[in-house]
Amino acid sequence: MIPQNLSNNGEADYLITGGWSKKAAAYAEHHTNVNIVSDSTENNFTNIAEMSTWNVNTESDYFFYCANETVHGVEIHEYLDVNTPLICDMSSTLCTRPIDVNNFDLIFAGAQKNLGIAGLTIVLARKDFIENQANHLTPIMRYDAHANDNSMLNTSPVFAWFVAGLVFEWIEEQGGLTKMADSNKAKSQLLYDYIDQSNLYQNPVSSKYRSWVNIPFTLSVNNLDDEFLTMANKSGLYNLKGHRTVGGMRASVYNSMPIEGVEKLISFMKEFENRQ
Repeated sequence: MIPQNLSNNGEADYLITGGWSKKAAAYAEHHTNVNIVSDSTENNFTNIAEMSTWNVNTESDYFFYCANETVHGVEIHEYLDVNTPLICDMSSTLCTRPIDVNNFDLIFAGAQKNLGIAGLTIVLARKDFIENQANHLTPIMRYDAHANDNSMLNTSPVFAWFVAGLVFEWIEEQGGLTKMADSNKAKSQLLYDYIDQSNLYQNPVSSKYRSWVNIPFTLSVNNLDDEFLTMANKSGLYNLKGHRTVGGMRASVYNSMPIEGVEKLISFMKEFENRQ
């Protein structure tokens, strides 16, 4: 919907830092001319080139990026200062920390990471950015039509809305977004610190861009992955298998994961390493 609604001049900037931004750029090519400002494919999505080297088009309709690449564990923690409207996929970043939404023209986030259950997408947009856009589209595909009807243009996913409301209340009860930020940073740093001093586990992502909520890691010894995952399951540690496109392991420690869960994972990883 982003390129369909918001690409008027026929060109848009896309920063490719992982699987989701790469897919977004590929989808956008069906509707507009995509300018790739930088592509981390060549380093296997473990780092992001310095902004001074990016091929930014100041005449583009918008600049798109994904704040956190869940598959590769790459996260951009700082606001990107560009001269065109800024659009961000924050599916796994929204509500993990305080965010100044005024720095963005449009933010979207799938609810299934930190906000609730699958089936709901939250869109935050500047009204003047989306209004009177894409009148050639049917209303169901237009952002302004949804906004004008208070997000009830069609039958709403009411249970997903309800669950999101409960999650927002829970976040406030925990101390709000500042507390979420402190917790997520502490959880991820604890696991990264252990991985970095380990002889068996490795995380290849540049320290500047390591995700707070998705920590991928590999084993330095071949053919141990299945044994690791089997023993982890027996220890009550589930869903640690890495994304099918990259392999290895991945610990996803979203808001709802307590630090005790990370501590239990590290304890298991130490025990497994000592057995090798």
